[in-house]
Amino acid sequence: AREQPAPAPEQPAPADPASAPTTPTTKPVNHTVVEGDSFWTLAEKYYGNGSKWKQIAEANPDVTNHGLKIGSVLVIPVPK
Repeated sequence: AREQPAPAPEQPAPADPASAPTTPTTKPVNHTVVEGDSFWTLAEKYYGNGSKWKQIAEANPDVTNHGLKIGSVLVIPVPK
């Protein structure tokens, strides 16, 4: 006989903050880079507009879009 999979938990798991929709930030925040991040995707996440990616790039002058390392921490400034 095959074992049945465990039933789904009654309570939903806590939302993953990385996938939760966010409203534009009202104060600078730190963001830990995860796989798939780019200045564009971070601007979409934090500002709702990927075209504002330069604001994140300017706040992190020692980092390039191609140099985003998983686990590094970026400053996400308040959108202009």
